[in-house]
Amino acid sequence: MTKFTATPYTNVDSSEYSNNSNIDIAGLIFTPYDDKQYKLSTMYYYADNLIEQHWTNPLDPTTATTDFDTVGGLHSGTAYVSAKGIGKNLGAFLDDTTVFASFAFSKTDPKEGYSMLGSNADESKTGTSFWLGTQFPSLLTEDGRWGLEYNHGSKYWRSMTYGEDTNIGSKLAARGDAYEAYFTEYLVDNILSMQLRYTYIDYKYSGSNGFFGSTTGTPLTMDEAVSYGMGDMVVDKAQDIRLYLRYRY
Repeated sequence: MTKFTATPYTNVDSSEYSNNSNIDIAGLIFTPYDDKQYKLSTMYYYADNLIEQHWTNPLDPTTATTDFDTVGGLHSGTAYVSAKGIGKNLGAFLDDTTVFASFAFSKTDPKEGYSMLGSNADESKTGTSFWLGTQFPSLLTEDGRWGLEYNHGSKYWRSMTYGEDTNIGSKLAARGDAYEAYFTEYLVDNILSMQLRYTYIDYKYSGSNGFFGSTTGTPLTMDEAVSYGMGDMVVDKAQDIRLYLRYRY
């Protein structure tokens, strides 16, 4: 009988390149208004000791090592507004329609002598992102709902969305444009539901799901990546289709 051994957690040994410590994050959520229909919410956080994979030659991915550099921190903030129902007593459809919008920023805080996101050493870069969406009744079934979303991230936008489980990565991390449409149907009250979702991402720059330094985090256009010999390492466009059944208990 074959005996299987569990894979251990990744452990980075000390070397001349490793200077890692724990990644720390602290933040504040403040909701100045919420009447259960209209809501305004804000959030700020700071993440410190962010990492980047070490390449002995920053332009040559074949020189990647198993070590990581700690390159600096990141300020980030978000403002979010939503309306659960447009107006009041404007008809069943609008009363049951939700719309939302969000604006976010990220600002790098490099350690002395280090660069982040392809900038010069000690130089801070600011990125922005906005996100719009709506959910509304299906009109085809009694409980079904449609959803439409769009978000855009700038060249130096960085998110903290590594928990995303979509095969193509987080759409909210995209440095470019992301479009999404989905249909949700509740089969048994709110206990059993199904959803069909389609996501399309048009990346304008690479590094959307990379780390925070100047190797995997550097924003490159497709033409720039090809000229550096890294065309096979970046993604220009991505699509994801998923169907799920969800049971709540």
